[in-house]
Amino acid sequence: MGSRAERLRLEKVEQRKRMRDLVEMLDPIVPSQPRPASVEKGSLKSKRTLLQLQEDMVVMLRAIRSQEGKPKKLIKVEKAEVAVEEKKDGPVCLNGMLAEGMISSNALLLIEVNIKEWTVLRMSKGLQKWFQLLPAPGLIGQTLLRFVHMQDGWKLRAHTRQAMGESPAPGFEARVLTFGSKSFEFLDCSFTPTHQPVNDRSVFLMQFPFAIPSPPSSYPEWTTGFLRDMSGVFDFDEICSTAFPWEVDSRLKHAHKHMSTTNQVELGWCQRNVNAQLRTETGRAVLEKIAGDAGPQYLSVTGSLMRHVNRMTQMQVLFDITGNDVPVIAWYTRLKLPEHAGSYITPWVRIMKLRLDGTPAEGILSTAGTQLRMYAHRNAPAGEVHITACHNRMVGTEWKCYHSKAWIIYPERMRVAGQIFFGGGDAPWEYDFVFNRTEDPDRGLLSSLVLEGD
Repeated sequence: MGSRAERLRLEKVEQRKRMRDLVEMLDPIVPSQPRPASVEKGSLKSKRTLLQLQEDMVVMLRAIRSQEGKPKKLIKVEKAEVAVEEKKDGPVCLNGMLAEGMISSNALLLIEVNIKEWTVLRMSKGLQKWFQLLPAPGLIGQTLLRFVHMQDGWKLRAHTRQAMGESPAPGFEARVLTFGSKSFEFLDCSFTPTHQPVNDRSVFLMQFPFAIPSPPSSYPEWTTGFLRDMSGVFDFDEICSTAFPWEVDSRLKHAHKHMSTTNQVELGWCQRNVNAQLRTETGRAVLEKIAGDAGPQYLSVTGSLMRHVNRMTQMQVLFDITGNDVPVIAWYTRLKLPEHAGSYITPWVRIMKLRLDGTPAEGILSTAGTQLRMYAHRNAPAGEVHITACHNRMVGTEWKCYHSKAWIIYPERMRVAGQIFFGGGDAPWEYDFVFNRTEDPDRGLLSSLVLEGD
């Protein structure tokens, strides 16, 4: 039995061979589009480059979608016969060797999904590169909706409704969060369907603005000074927010069976802050006094008492950069009593500290079996910090994302927003927490964070 290096070498040789075979099959099938004489000439028989071949294939697929159906026929492609089923009122569905070759391609960005819930079934090798820093197995087995911008998810659901009807559904564009080479960024992506859904399965040709993911690099706009300016103390805004934290936890438990029988809280940051305060003698005494003064009418954990405590809870969010140029977030909490209650302020208690490069943190979401990963966006608008937080749990031997939320920090406020999916292709339940910045960051805590380093 050969060494691991030899096996990898042989696998790469086989991949290159399959890629050459696929290109040789596609080149004579895909018509060449007119190009200026000055455009680069490629090494293919058609004088195209691989990128030009991919661009021409998008044009071909779109043209096929506009044609009326014709009887099924066989197309001979050098040593292989490929079944091409031209469905009435629908585009071509490729089967057999050509389809398998396309999925194994490093050049084509193809994805196969269950179109009802957008669960990813297969991806081409080229597309996998854009999500290679997600926990294994990447997007396979997960819903693509969790990685599409919240404002664009409706486009996928609209496509499903139309595709399941009698008329062919057109392609669409949506912003997709990519995880290639530490380039965590939302990118515009076009989705071109290759055929009408077959047994609820559809294949799309995806196209990003760039041919390959950006190379690893630092976060040029996220200097230490900028991140410290974005740090501060925040208070929850009941009026601008669309829900209370305990409402979100209740919805999550309804949507996910692994949470329904536990006391786990995902986004109930108020309850989390309370739990953190209960670990300190001062915090415990203050909370007991609040509960006692509130009286029996406030004893509902998800009702008036939590709302009463919520108004006294402050969050401090601090940012820093490690020696390896990786941004870090730290979250603290305290209670600030109103004047009529004595104006007492409890000490700050840390809730969490995470690197924003997707490094997993366990024991934050629950005691076991889950992890939190946070990803800083490289292409956030100037003067803002954008982060995606993925809530993962172990399913069998693989990590799966069951919830994701966006953190957006502005100089004067912060938003934490997300969607909860209940399956069946229905529109998700959305929430949006808004926090107003009320104080500058605590210099003592900030200095301690810097001294801690990584």
